[in-house]
Parts: sequence; C-alpha cells; structure tokens
Amino acid sequence: MKVTLFILFFLLNSTAAWPWGDLGHRVIAENAVQLSEKALPLCKVRPEEIVSHVNDPDKIWRNSRILYPHEAQAHFFHVDRQPPHWRDRKEPVDRAQGFLVYRIIHWIEESKALIKKKKYEELSQYLYGLTHYLGDLTQPLHLHHDHDGQSAGLPDIHT
Repeated sequence: MKVTLFILFFLLNSTAAWPWGDLGHRVIAENAVQLSEKALPLCKVRPEEIVSHVNDPDKIWRNSRILYPHEAQAHFFHVDRQPPHWRDRKEPVDRAQGFLVYRIIHWIEESKALIKKKKYEELSQYLYGLTHYLGDLTQPLHLHHDHDGQSAGLPDIHT
C-alpha cells in the first residue's frame, strides 16, 4: 500500500505525468521527425528546426491574434459537441467547439500547395503548426467539452 501511494504521489507530481505541455510537444515532434527524415529535406527544413519551433503555436501565435486569428480554437476539437456528419465537412459549424481537425486537414492541403510552389519558408511555418496540432490531437482533454473538468467535478484538471 505504501509503495502504491508513493508511486501515485510521484506520478501526480512529476512533470512527465502531464506530457502535453512544452515537453510533450517536443517529444512528439522528435518522434515525428524521425519518421519523416527522408521527407523533410524535400521540404527544405531540418528536423531540429521543427522540434525547436513545435511550441510556437502556444508561445507566439496565440498572442498574435491579428496574424493568427482564432488560434486558440485551433488547439482543440470537442468531439462530443460536433454536429452529425462532422467527418464529411471541411469547415467547422461552431468555432467555439474547436476546429483542430479541420485546421490539420486544411494545413496539410496548404503544405502540399506550398511544396509545389517551392515556398519553403512559408511551408516551414505550416510544418511547425502541423507538428504541434498533431500533438494537441493526442491530448484527451483537447477532445471533450469538459476539458477543464468542471462538469466532472475536477476543476482545473487541464491546467
């Protein structure tokens, strides 16, 4: 029992137990660039560049609302509040419920177009964002309307 409590205490107080902060995004980016090593040179971007910029959407873009409108809503997708047939759509019905999935789809399409146009500097920004957003997509609290735990009686669970 004491060992179980000690392990639980350690996990709850360990920064590794909350893996989707800066560290979690970096870990996801490091794994992603290993899988994409052959494709990245074609995009004229280095793996370490993507890893070092993976948190730009949280650190920089959210605070630049003029350059990145609706950035906050691009980081989550409340699956439980989406309209029927949301999978068949290309645009969100209600941005307040997030549009992370639509952002990823749109940015993949934009990235393909930028590669064809050889606009590699602009492409790198899309790759930073895509890597970050894919990390957000793996965060369960980004996928449900009760992301802050209010309804479940666990206020501020996300933060």
